[in-house]
Amino acid sequence: MSTGSKPTLLLKASPEAGQIAERFDGGGWQGIELCLMGSQIADDAALERAIEISKAELPEGVTVTAESPVSWPSGAFVRVDRLDDEAKAGIERSARYAAAVGSPVLTIHLFIPITPEEMRRGEPVHDPAIEEFLSFYAGACLDAGVAPLIENVPPVLRMREGGFFLSPIGGHWQDLLQWGDAIPELGFTFDTSHAALFRNFAAAYPGVFNLESDEGLELERYVEELGPRSDVAHISNAAGLLGEGLNYDEGELNLDPIVRQLADLVPYIVAEINEPDHSKSPNMKAGYRAIEKALSGPEGEKAPPRQRPV
Repeated sequence: MSTGSKPTLLLKASPEAGQIAERFDGGGWQGIELCLMGSQIADDAALERAIEISKAELPEGVTVTAESPVSWPSGAFVRVDRLDDEAKAGIERSARYAAAVGSPVLTIHLFIPITPEEMRRGEPVHDPAIEEFLSFYAGACLDAGVAPLIENVPPVLRMREGGFFLSPIGGHWQDLLQWGDAIPELGFTFDTSHAALFRNFAAAYPGVFNLESDEGLELERYVEELGPRSDVAHISNAAGLLGEGLNYDEGELNLDPIVRQLADLVPYIVAEINEPDHSKSPNMKAGYRAIEKALSGPEGEKAPPRQRPV
């Protein structure tokens, strides 16, 4: 299903003093996705500081989307099966932040970060707890006037701290469809790098996620299944099992045809390139320009088969 108009291209930053301004340095950028940290929603005062910084540094008229933290203020990881008081407060403040900075959406990761040892034990996922969490999340977002989105995740979660965690849900496109069907208010954020790494992992270790192979996990299949219900696409390249958020043209993916497909489906495309120094964004801006070029060039062919992980 086509959006009927060109997508808005976004850079990415945290609402920290100086970081948003750096992203817009040089001009010509359409918008930005702002990703909250747990400390920025620790209490109402912290939330107000994040809002003030964002409003002070955002140029007039730019498009903004928002993403919730991966960890709560205590340091506990966000888990979609754990709706405790801290999670409730964190969700509500994240939704308030999104509304205050003018974001039409809020993204949260569909994951349950656990250790490899916990994953090996194979404890079943508690669907009622997930439904409770996601229903609360959807309600808080809608009460704030923003659309609730859930994002697919990579097979190995680094949790922005260099860790090594797994999640029994959120990597396969079927997981997003399951919870999107269960809670129709939920839309999706689709991440190319996460999807590609999940396929690579499934090809090498399918049993970890109770799969027989990587069949049906092609990037084009993710776009087909998730694209029509996605509001946001995160674009970056990928390689191997841990190569997440790589530069646009450095990895196993031919992103140009994927970007062109997504441009007909989603209103917001984020150049989500990891930077070694988060205060600077040269790689991200290069990715943004590469996306611009892909959307302004000829249609081209479908992406060729990518290299298999060794």
